[in-house]
Amino acid sequence: MFRSKMKSGLLASLVLGAACSPSVASTTDLGPLPTGATPFFGIVSSNAFVDLFTFVLPQNGGTGSSVVNFPVSGAFGNFNTIFSSLVLLSNPNGIALDGDEITLASSSAPGASSLSLNWETPAGGAMILTVTGIGNGSLGGLYSGAISVSNVTPIPEPATWGMMTTGAILLGFGLRRKRS
Repeated sequence: MFRSKMKSGLLASLVLGAACSPSVASTTDLGPLPTGATPFFGIVSSNAFVDLFTFVLPQNGGTGSSVVNFPVSGAFGNFNTIFSSLVLLSNPNGIALDGDEITLASSSAPGASSLSLNWETPAGGAMILTVTGIGNGSLGGLYSGAISVSNVTPIPEPATWGMMTTGAILLGFGLRRKRS
């Protein structure tokens, strides 16, 4: 008798906990991304959500990301999504959410119907895009998004420019002296 009450109490607390806490709707691996745009989609339940999209940027790759609510209504009910944040994380070892992630860019606007962010600094390697929000339609929410990848040419530091200029001047003096 005590065991059945304990089991039903445990089951009730798990159901209540799942209903009250944000749900991780999905972790989607997009793999290595080519230059251009890669679309992605989200379908969320009728509560708070955190979606993770993992991908690999090419060396010297910059990225831009955006998400947009995709509202749908009908006799069956409606889908609607409001966003809280969009965060780009560097993931050095490729294992999602193990504590070594570094935030590269973020955008937040609680209650927004769309969010976007850009990261133009050359990067490469494993990344995570985190989308958070609430599916507040009677059936939850739908959204669409895209991750665009561009090649970013690194700009030399001022000290590097100085060394290159000095080297060119010394090379010019050396060639002129050799001719004389």
